[in-house]
Amino acid sequence: MERCSYTGPDSKKNSKKKRRLDDQNKRLMLLRGPVANLSPGAELLEYECELLESHKQILEELRQLGRISIASTALRTLKIDSKKCHVEKAGQEMVLCDGCLGGCPEKLTREQLNLLTDNFSEKNFLDFTQFGKVYRGKTPQGIEVSVKIWTADNSVYNTCIVEGARRQKQELLFLKQPEIRNQPHLVKSIGYCHDWLIGYRRDGDMVAVVYDLKPLDTLHNCIKRDTFTWHQRMNVALKFASLLEFLHSHKPPYLVRNIDAAHIMLDQDSNPVLFDFGMLHGGTLPDKLSATHGYTEKCLLGCHGYIDSLCARDWTEKADVFGFGVILLMLISKRVCDREDVLNCRLHDIPMPLVYNWARAEYKKLKSHRVGCMLVDESLKGDPSFCARDGKKVTKLAMRCVDCSNLEKRPTMAEVVVSLQSLQLLI
Repeated sequence: MERCSYTGPDSKKNSKKKRRLDDQNKRLMLLRGPVANLSPGAELLEYECELLESHKQILEELRQLGRISIASTALRTLKIDSKKCHVEKAGQEMVLCDGCLGGCPEKLTREQLNLLTDNFSEKNFLDFTQFGKVYRGKTPQGIEVSVKIWTADNSVYNTCIVEGARRQKQELLFLKQPEIRNQPHLVKSIGYCHDWLIGYRRDGDMVAVVYDLKPLDTLHNCIKRDTFTWHQRMNVALKFASLLEFLHSHKPPYLVRNIDAAHIMLDQDSNPVLFDFGMLHGGTLPDKLSATHGYTEKCLLGCHGYIDSLCARDWTEKADVFGFGVILLMLISKRVCDREDVLNCRLHDIPMPLVYNWARAEYKKLKSHRVGCMLVDESLKGDPSFCARDGKKVTKLAMRCVDCSNLEKRPTMAEVVVSLQSLQLLI
């Protein structure tokens, strides 16, 4: 990048001019890609794909300072490598593009998020996440997206908006990595909102991410539905297992740590897409378990209903295997762990009805009576795509995943994938 230079006597006047030129240089550095290499007075074509609002503002200021002239003939063009959509209202324009300007999602305002979600209406609410909520969104052109927000009034996990902002930053950095962006079962971020003040609580503080994901519903909401077939359930199990195998294959491995059916969105073809990983650890990410992180992070053991007693505070890949095992048990038994269950048990100080505790008791009973050890819900046994052999095999696999007698007895996610691929249904 060409930089402004200044020489002259050391005076107050010269210092002001130098600061002004330094400010110009800083603004130039904010421009990404080819724009950053423009020389003073260079002409820039206004590409048919609109620039992000922040870049347009910087370009205009630089033009006024004489650094760039905007004309119809170009020496540089901007490349936007994926789809885009425009949202216009009250003179505001919002650009949502996956991967635009080097893979950076656009910064949005609260007003633009309100436009997408119809003011976060109840009809667009999909589910609660560990640290907030997720909504269905739609542009005026009818393009559907998903919008996740971090909330400060989390009655289950007692988190704050400051932690949400930190998790948002890490999530955006994680999703920006090339190898991650190409993984089909991880979300693609196309926008974000970071509207809050440090140390000052305001009504309407907003920390959010917009995803290029047309949602059907969360897996948590689909599990109990009769329309969610056996074939779809096993397809979800295999593809989610493949995602975890992919994450664990990195050195060091990525550990999700907060696996939850409410964090898995099903797209319109019932394919699973993981959209929340607020406790993600490992890979190229900073060490969340180090002394530099807060007390809250170290005390979080995962999501209620999925917490592995053997891996509490001693995280390994086997903790994710446990979480997957709970998901698999839910898929075959049509049982879920609801947020209301957590709040009710806290209110009345009673044990929480855990799916894996139910499964262990039921599985032990079936083995003692020497009957077919299968925890598949009766309504699924009548599904045309169901076969008893697969039901027994999946049940046994799920019970191995949630085994709490010895971590070594649990399979790796690679072994889980091989086992699911051998199902008669999926051969």
